Amino acid sequence: MVGAGLLPACVWLWAFGNSLASGQPLPATGTRATSTLAMSKVATPPPEATGAARRVLQSLSSTTPADKARRFGLRQGAETATLSLEAPLHVYRVPRDRLRSFRAQDDPSALLIGGGEVLYPLSVGGTVHSSITVTNVKGQWRESAVGMGTLAAKLVDSRTRDAQQSKVAADAYFEVWIPALNVRF
Repeated sequence: MVGAGLLPACVWLWAFGNSLASGQPLPATGTRATSTLAMSKVATPPPEATGAARRVLQSLSSTTPADKARRFGLRQGAETATLSLEAPLHVYRVPRDRLRSFRAQDDPSALLIGGGEVLYPLSVGGTVHSSITVTNVKGQWRESAVGMGTLAAKLVDSRTRDAQQSKVAADAYFEVWIPALNVRF
């Protein structure tokens, strides 16, 4: 059974991930945040992460447009010629064991771990259609997922709307993933 504080934790995480009004988003250092007061600005992904995402796109240059379109979940092969990387989102996970032990009085930021995974939305003509996720495995950034176009589009849309209203930079936003509940926001 998940801890009695799960609902307040999820509400806090959702509000924190979508508001960022405090100007103190999560760190991207690979260490977990232990307090909202200890959080610092989300860092730009390392060049190695961006390089890994770019290599995924470049490696497909020898494939046919139709094969590339299928790989990225696009409708038409012609769209693949203009795929570009959008501003990335760091991915923070909430593991099942932390959910189980969480209590309503606990600091919800302690649920989050991350820094070793980055989602790069892919756009065609400014419209997000897909994404590339890269993960740091033993110091090497590698492709871990491709696709998830609907998720990437919704994340970018939410980020864009919120950033316009709150005047927070796009690189301050991140994704929270709760695998045990199959929830991402």
